[in-house]
Amino acid sequence: MMLVDEAAEWGEARRRMVVDLDYLLEEVCVEFGICLPEAERARLCEAAYDDAAALTDAILRAEGLAPVYHDRLRRKVYDRVARYLGRATTEEGA
Repeated sequence: MMLVDEAAEWGEARRRMVVDLDYLLEEVCVEFGICLPEAERARLCEAAYDDAAALTDAILRAEGLAPVYHDRLRRKVYDRVARYLGRATTEEGA
């Protein structure tokens, strides 16, 4: 029976994470003008990101931007994503 409880807890945690990520994507849209189509938002919400740099780059790529060419914007989005993930806002090499 413990496995059922663990699966239910994991499912609830996953649902909260998707809702939180959707909220983050809305903040990124309002603050930085990176407003992704619903299909891209859903794709990002389905992926399991726990790395701020990877999620930041995925958001920029979904918008059609190459992260390497948009340093200033990438840093701003990264800072917001890092806060969302609960990480420090410093990134080696960023």
